Amino acid sequence: KRIAAVKSNIRYSFLAGLDTPGSVAETIASFVELTGATASIETTYATFEKVTPESVRDAAARFFKAESRTVVTLSQAKEAKR
Repeated sequence: KRIAAVKSNIRYSFLAGLDTPGSVAETIASFVELTGATASIETTYATFEKVTPESVRDAAARFFKAESRTVVTLSQAKEAKR
């Protein structure tokens, strides 16, 4: 369900962003700049449709490994004396 909701949000957010001629032109120009073709818009969203819970799990296992993580500890700095 969550994957379907994310896919839906991506698709409809994209469409909602095409609300002016300028935004349509900018969006198409971005895709053409990167790929040389407007067909890449369809290819991109077809690729999103192929995402499954298993593919997300596999990607997470491949990229988020304990041995390659960075741990940051944040603490509040003491005020400097004047």
